[in-house]
Amino acid sequence: MPAGSPLRSHVGTIMLLIAIVTILGASLSYVFNPRHIERYTLMEQRLHTIQQKNVETLRQNIRLDREIRACKHDERYLYRIARHELGMIKKSHSVYLF
Repeated sequence: MPAGSPLRSHVGTIMLLIAIVTILGASLSYVFNPRHIERYTLMEQRLHTIQQKNVETLRQNIRLDREIRACKHDERYLYRIARHELGMIKKSHSVYLF
């Protein structure tokens, strides 16, 4: 080929395009590989499960915080817990078991 040939001046551009297409094709086949899609789906499911557990844990923390405050500041609450959950009675009360 002569030095001024149009094909010779475009060889670098053609090689670059081939490299880009090859890299793009390999990347797309990696990303859309069924194993990777399945793994991504499983990870999304795990994320959803963890987020649900976080919400439930937050609700439980709020409930426990209220219970702690009630124990510290509400004598009626303490009386109810002592009587119903712990089975405690006042000295002046009698227990009858049937």
